[in-house]
Parts: sequence; structure tokens; C-alpha cells
Amino acid sequence: KSIKKVHYLDFRQRYAVLAAKEAIEPVSVELAGKRMCERMEREGILNSDSFQCGKTKIFFKTGVLASLEQRRDEALAKIIGEFQRVCRYYLAQEELQRRRAQKLDFSQFKKIIN
Repeated sequence: KSIKKVHYLDFRQRYAVLAAKEAIEPVSVELAGKRMCERMEREGILNSDSFQCGKTKIFFKTGVLASLEQRRDEALAKIIGEFQRVCRYYLAQEELQRRRAQKLDFSQFKKIIN
């Protein structure tokens, strides 16, 4: 079996999207990494037998990091999709206001002509 090792800082930065609250807490990098792993374990993302927290690194069994990468990609896609939705809504609202203002200008123009 192959074991992959990841430093706590790298783990925190890369997988913060999977356990954001634990990643941003103002604690040591090691404690944040351990708390992130605990949360991922509670949520069923990690199994207790698939990782082990050391003093400076987290050790993962084969395939676990690939699974985390897939979850990370899915989470980022969801966040980006939501951001795009909000941007499209904002731009649509601006366009709607512009058209309403344009419509008012045209109706005032018609009153002047008549």
C-alpha cells in the first residue's frame, strides 16, 4: 500500500473549501488540519481508517487524496456556479433598470410631441 503525506499547511489551503469553518479558525495550522479531518470524517468524506494525523503531516491511504480532489472540484464548481448566478442576476437587474429608464424617456418624448 502506498501512503501519501501532506503537510498541514498545504492540506488547510487546498481543502479549506470542504471544511471552511475549521480552516479559518484562528488556531495553529496543525489543529486546524486535525479539526478539518474530524469534520470530514463526521460528514462521511473521510473514513477513520483512511488517514492519520501526525505532528507535521497528515498521512492518507492510496486513493483518499484523489477522492478529496474530486470532492474539492465539485465544491468549487458549486461555488463558482452560485457566483455566476448572482452575477447574471445583478447584470439582468441593471439591464432592467436601464430599459425602464429608457422607456420613461420615450414616453416623456411622446407626450412632448403630442
